[in-house]
Amino acid sequence: LGANGQNYSPNAISTTTYYRRLVTGGVCPQSTSNVTTITVEPVISGNTITGDQSFCGSGNPGVLTATGVLAGGNGSYAYQWQESTDGGNTWAVAAGTSTNATYDPPLLTQTTVYRRGVSSGTCFDNSNNVTITVYPVITNNNISADQASCGAFVPATIIGTTPNGGTGSYTYSWESSTNGGATWLPIGGATSANYSPGSVAVTTQFRRIVTSLPCSNTSTAVTITITPPITVNTISSSQTFCVSGTPTTLTGPVPTGGNGFFTYQWQSSTDGFNWSPIGGATNQSYSPGVITTTTYFQRVATSGSCTLASNTVTITIVPAIVSNTISTDQIFCSSGDPAILMGSAPSGGTGSYNYQWYSST
Repeated sequence: LGANGQNYSPNAISTTTYYRRLVTGGVCPQSTSNVTTITVEPVISGNTITGDQSFCGSGNPGVLTATGVLAGGNGSYAYQWQESTDGGNTWAVAAGTSTNATYDPPLLTQTTVYRRGVSSGTCFDNSNNVTITVYPVITNNNISADQASCGAFVPATIIGTTPNGGTGSYTYSWESSTNGGATWLPIGGATSANYSPGSVAVTTQFRRIVTSLPCSNTSTAVTITITPPITVNTISSSQTFCVSGTPTTLTGPVPTGGNGFFTYQWQSSTDGFNWSPIGGATNQSYSPGVITTTTYFQRVATSGSCTLASNTVTITIVPAIVSNTISTDQIFCSSGDPAILMGSAPSGGTGSYNYQWYSST
């Protein structure tokens, strides 16, 4: 209707339609033109692709493949893969071989979005977007310092810093090792950023694992060093001199316990309560030199975090004996029976005395 001009402008059509023109003129028979085909190709469908992936730091994604069956267009398809590194705002031709039905992305170090463009005849369709997310590696996973004790103790809480990287959301787990880190065992219930070990009786290492999928990071280990208490730190022996004396060397065996390596510091005291280190006296044994006043000695042994003072050795200096006098000269003719020879009570020495009288003609 109304299509009686030399030319014809078809209305919008949604199916393939054929056109011809009939021409009449006077007494001439009707003329029928050739047929013109206006082909309407169906829109492309089934252009869907797999599937988001994620990596920590970098990663080589798996091949991107179709999840749907293509239909529409003219039945023959051409492909063009595209990539975007700004979240899909701008697109570029994907690196490498990007005209196949599938696409193998290269090693990625930043988050990249991919889509597949499909052309068929006059039709074109972009697939869904697939995002390959590359999260930053977890950093700042640090825990507080080593601790040491002589014998079992309850360490201070091990404090962990707030990590960075990953998705920004973190879970924590803790592990322990009692064989120098050769094997590690998970600590049940230890899922907080910090960890309080409770009483530790043997040298133990602890470490924290921070997880922010797909990223994970293990801290360096903190060592809680337990040194066995020192035993058998004994020295010998007490000695006594009158007025002054040079004691024999004070000796003691190598102690036991500790970490097996010992350092020594000899100390002296004149009252047995207040002690002072003796300069340079750092050997297993000690030779005091001349002593003129009663002096007390002890040896302090140190090994690792353990320290133990020995028994006390006393070098006693007693004052000289004085006031040892007797009375008195007597004279007889031919013979006589002397009166008792009287002796004063002496002083000095230890205060306890033994007596022996001598005679001479």
